[in-house]
Amino acid sequence: MVEIKDGEIKDTQLGVCDHGIFTFMITVYYSPYHQGFGGYAMDRREKDMGRRIGTAYGLDSVMQLLKAMGVRYWEELPGLKIKCHIDRGRIIAIEKESVFNLEEHAKMFSEENAELKPAQSSDNIQPGDNISRFADLE
Repeated sequence: MVEIKDGEIKDTQLGVCDHGIFTFMITVYYSPYHQGFGGYAMDRREKDMGRRIGTAYGLDSVMQLLKAMGVRYWEELPGLKIKCHIDRGRIIAIEKESVFNLEEHAKMFSEENAELKPAQSSDNIQPGDNISRFADLE
């Protein structure tokens, strides 16, 4: 069952994580917890180019998040009072002007990645993969 609790965005990160994957993480406080929301790959490995490149999924994630939060700029996110949609102790969506659910958003782009297998290394992480499951990878 999904609970909805009042929360506040405390901190944001947008950039390349220590695995070399472009992502974002939003730190949300809802009493008495601090929890991250984000961590999905917003780029993909392009072997022909020898590097990771940005994706439509990644750009659209940022655009839809900003729209749902009712802001124009990423820098406006910290301090926003929001609603947290929590399922089994994990934030699955955040809400201000509208609801932004990362898993549902990723599903809209899943057809382009339908044939992909679970990644075995950070080189194989694809757009929409939740990178937290790759924390132990090099």
